[in-house]
Amino acid sequence: MALLIFLKADNHDEIKMKAISVYICSLVLVFSNFWINNAASAQFGETHTSGGDAVEVDDGVSIPVVPCTVRYVQAHSVHHPDLTMPITCYLITSDSQRDGISKVFGGIYDHTKMRWVPHYFDDDASLLAAGSAIYQISNGKINGFARTANEVTGDYYKRVKFFDFCLFSSDKAICGHSEIMKVSDPKPNELSRALKALRGVIYIGPKLPSSTD
Repeated sequence: MALLIFLKADNHDEIKMKAISVYICSLVLVFSNFWINNAASAQFGETHTSGGDAVEVDDGVSIPVVPCTVRYVQAHSVHHPDLTMPITCYLITSDSQRDGISKVFGGIYDHTKMRWVPHYFDDDASLLAAGSAIYQISNGKINGFARTANEVTGDYYKRVKFFDFCLFSSDKAICGHSEIMKVSDPKPNELSRALKALRGVIYIGPKLPSSTD
């Protein structure tokens, strides 16, 4: 209606301005309702990790395994899948700890490129690089990576694609390792869901007051 008034009143500046105002207000109302409805439908899931023995990485660097709460966006849709993969929480208080644990799970932060890049131990690069990929995970709350690598030995039809990740937030990191699909039967939607789940993580830290025992 507002646009119709605008077209018919091209010779009347005052009417045109009123029509434009009405049109803009209508757009604002539509988008406001959209964001309100989406915010109302969003839910949050939580998972809790247990502490354990510290792990040692390169150069004898020790990294404590600690209990923590992980909160993530959960909306019962493919846009925000549940975080169901196995995870371990680490206390990270130095760059050497961050670099050490990230290498264990297949990545290292390149300060020149300002991004995470794949990391391989010993001769793994010549075997794994061809079927490997790394994905940047960042949403303003967490920063990290996920890396996939294909199993390269054994019966081809039994080989799997490995999925490793590390996400960092303040002095905590959650990392994990799993098998995401068969190499002979690739399912891109499974990889997509895993990445969306990680990108939905919004909190890694002590147990939240709203959490239940």
